Amino acid sequence: SGLARPAQALDEQSAAVFIDTAVKDAFAALAAKTLTIDERRKVAKGLIERYADIPQVTEGLLGRYAARAAAEERTRFQGMFIDYLLTGLAGDMLMDIGSEPNIQIRAAHRQGDSVLVQTVAVSPGEDPLRIDWIVGTRPDARPVVLDVLVEGVSPLKTMKDEFTSFLGSNG
Repeated sequence: SGLARPAQALDEQSAAVFIDTAVKDAFAALAAKTLTIDERRKVAKGLIERYADIPQVTEGLLGRYAARAAAEERTRFQGMFIDYLLTGLAGDMLMDIGSEPNIQIRAAHRQGDSVLVQTVAVSPGEDPLRIDWIVGTRPDARPVVLDVLVEGVSPLKTMKDEFTSFLGSNG
């Protein structure tokens, strides 16, 4: 039929499969030891663009200031945000990726319009690292990562607090 169906709500299993796929794609794309840091950043940028909703994330970061920004300013900020993330992921993190994903999915729970996917990163000789993923959907119903919490801390929340403080002080 020609009628559009309403988007299905993201269910817990689909969100968990989405995170599993994203993690495996990231490890596969970044595992080659021959990649330079610049090549790794380019690959990481593609992964971010594929698995995250940058306009939605940056709007959340800017909070009430997003409405005041012109479309070209929001677009420029989105590019700067990705560059900021990739600078933060420099060196060690992007260079120290093995060929096998070491992230295990533990559970997935609905939280309003999103799903919290709980995972743990395990590496031999190190304490397990809890990583929680907030998965939502884009308007086209495609799942996307909205936030990542490492040991309960959201880097995006920290950035939002910093940006809000800066914008509040500088108009």
